[in-house]
Amino acid sequence: MSMDENQLSKSSSKWFVPMWVLVASVSLIAGALSPSEFLGWWNALIVVHMGTSGSESVGSPVPVHLCRSIPAVLGVSSLVAIWIRNRKVRGAVLTLTSSIALVLCYGDVYLTDPEQRAVGNWIEMMVAAAMIAAGNRTMLQVSTRRLPRILAGLGGAKLFLSFLIPGDDYIKSSILSLVVMEGVTGREWEAALFATLLLTYAILGILSPFVRKTPRLRCLVVSILGYVLLIAFPLVLYQQWAGTTNGGPEPYRSLRFAFMLKFWLLGTGYTILLAVGLATWVEEALSKKETVSGIEEQGSPSPATP
Repeated sequence: MSMDENQLSKSSSKWFVPMWVLVASVSLIAGALSPSEFLGWWNALIVVHMGTSGSESVGSPVPVHLCRSIPAVLGVSSLVAIWIRNRKVRGAVLTLTSSIALVLCYGDVYLTDPEQRAVGNWIEMMVAAAMIAAGNRTMLQVSTRRLPRILAGLGGAKLFLSFLIPGDDYIKSSILSLVVMEGVTGREWEAALFATLLLTYAILGILSPFVRKTPRLRCLVVSILGYVLLIAFPLVLYQQWAGTTNGGPEPYRSLRFAFMLKFWLLGTGYTILLAVGLATWVEEALSKKETVSGIEEQGSPSPATP
């Protein structure tokens, strides 16, 4: 990377990290403050088919800590981390705090209900997408290192495997088979299109370690696809809510909407925060290594010419 490109990269990072950390923190705090009551998938079906006389105590609620305590603390601590001047330390703090929060959420899910594989798979997909985004951005900034490619490749492999895992004990089919089914029937083509784009994102991540050179155009395409998925995520959730609650009773509609809103806010916040933290930490660590190696090469004596 030339000196001018390096200066441009550093200047863009000055606004890149605070802006996205602010977006992620506000999203997490808003998700924590939004209502967390939910009937559970099975009881939601009872309410739809039997009306408001269905028992609201049946079904597994979304874990309270996953919905409220953990994202609130993480959002506030991330806002404080913005003011850390050392970029490497700031990236490490953002990565470690978001990772610890996701591990706690993962444990909270299985302690509440070990059969809630769908929620656990959702957390794993967030981590995988964040790894792809972080590796792709770091490839743009530090194109000579293999670590960003490996990071994106591991994230892509995990995201792809998530498409092969069955949803839970109620939904036996994998996400991939559901995508194919919905794409053929055309009943929920918006969700099928979103899942197809997400699967493409995973495949591009898998191919990252096998690309010897890192063309800026390829990284730009992956970045644009990531932004498209980020914007399309709430639109697909709204379409899902409108389609599944059409004609349903009001308690179910409002509770389902609250769940979809929280699902969007928390998913967006966790994914963005982990991606920004990873990208900042890895980029800063590798950039310093390149600077040190460059100084050593300049300081070493040139071989004598005959």
